[in-house]
Amino acid sequence: MAVLGGVVSAHAPTKRLHKVAYAVAFFFLGAASVVFVMRVSRDTAKSEADLNGRIGELTSATAEVARLQGSNNALEAKVLDLARVNASLAQKSISTLTGGNSFGYMDFTYDYGAYVVIFRHHGDYPVYDLHALACDVTEWAGRPHSKSKSYEVATYKFDIVELQTGGNWQDQDFMHSKNTIPFFERTSLDFDVFLSSRNGLWIEKMQLRQVNGHWTTALAVWSVSEDVWSDAFGRNTTKPNFEKSGGKLVFQQIPHGFPTSPNGKVVWGQ
Repeated sequence: MAVLGGVVSAHAPTKRLHKVAYAVAFFFLGAASVVFVMRVSRDTAKSEADLNGRIGELTSATAEVARLQGSNNALEAKVLDLARVNASLAQKSISTLTGGNSFGYMDFTYDYGAYVVIFRHHGDYPVYDLHALACDVTEWAGRPHSKSKSYEVATYKFDIVELQTGGNWQDQDFMHSKNTIPFFERTSLDFDVFLSSRNGLWIEKMQLRQVNGHWTTALAVWSVSEDVWSDAFGRNTTKPNFEKSGGKLVFQQIPHGFPTSPNGKVVWGQ
């Protein structure tokens, strides 16, 4: 069109035939330009529509990826929660079979007119294969040549076997005779109790004192290693320092009114 216009400007037609020819040329070139422009516009619109569709698809795909990622994160969190639950259940199952961190300890109760040995349960799981060696420290210290002997010379043995959660075990035959442990000849008693069960070893210190004509009991229990347990039972002293040897104080019971040291504490002989 621009070229044709330039030609017309440079060589203006003078003859009728030339004018008709120019007019026809302008008409066809104009029509071709319109068709071309319409076609280009249609193609552009189609391309824009395709592009918008692709952008929409990409947006949808991105949203789906985000949704799937969120679902995957939620699934991973559930899997981790289930794993923790399974680990906890497995630990509880093992603890139920072994006793976990539960233990039994020795105490005294006044029953049917006599002081009776009772073993009480402490913890969340049953205690299995529980055995106890209770040494009357006062009796042991009073024996001739006691400094060269182990606790075995003044030790009472108890085979409790099993303590259910929250339960206790009483030896109804023990202590009914005053000749067994002379409660009626003393104003104080001290026991070192060596406890063993399926899940560990413990040493208990027990002190019994007469307060206003009645016996009252204070006690403490340490969880200890096999070496400390064996060494404490076999040595010639009642003052092993369990905590310095790696032991851990796991239980203490001091009743109100129990005699204490000037600083208000019970001295456990450590």
